[in-house]
Amino acid sequence: MTPLLGDAANAINLSDLFSRFEFGKIVKLSDGSVELTAAGVVPGRTNLVQASSDLTNWTSISTNVALTHTFTVTDQTATNFNARCYRLVQLP
Repeated sequence: MTPLLGDAANAINLSDLFSRFEFGKIVKLSDGSVELTAAGVVPGRTNLVQASSDLTNWTSISTNVALTHTFTVTDQTATNFNARCYRLVQLP
């Protein structure tokens, strides 16, 4: 079994391993849609906002390239579900 960090000893910086990005705010709007505000993202990086009703099958509902450390997305399809989970995936 090989180490999971591979050639980490020769890396200039490991900051990508310790990124802290999250949904800083989630609000259910009066029409039943959900507004999500992502915080702590890296400007210029591509971010996927994904949703699931069972934590197994995930669907991308938005793709964003953030200009600042935050961005907001509205899930218009949230009105079709009793429960909905969200995750934020930051691409390399």
